[in-house]
Amino acid sequence: MTLFGVGAGEAILVLVLTLIVVGPQRFPEVARQGGRWFRIARKYTTEVMQDVKSVVSEIEQEIEEEAKELGEVGDLTKELKSIREEMDNSDQITPSTSKSTSTNSNVPSTNNSPENNQDSPLDNEQTSIRPSKLDQ
Repeated sequence: MTLFGVGAGEAILVLVLTLIVVGPQRFPEVARQGGRWFRIARKYTTEVMQDVKSVVSEIEQEIEEEAKELGEVGDLTKELKSIREEMDNSDQITPSTSKSTSTNSNVPSTNNSPENNQDSPLDNEQTSIRPSKLDQ
């Protein structure tokens, strides 16, 4: 088990060095303080890990919900593409069937023969350019 990157062998080495430096009389008191600090640190890391795990699980749930919504949007996009393809296919079919050789008598003729060509009154008017009084 490691805590803050310190393994069991390293912890024993620290305890032996502490015993040598502090001495046998103060060692039990220092060991109790070290134990307290170790428990506090472990409790703190456990709380932090629980908080991080809960936040991560909340984020995962939000991502899953968004993925479901995006899946629904993807389904709608597929449906829209299929409708567009159907419309394009129907547009391609419609012009070929509408080109018929028969003429409809209700449709006015667009014959541009000289007999049928009647100019509008504006076309027949010839406009003359008169000099203005300022030019004289």
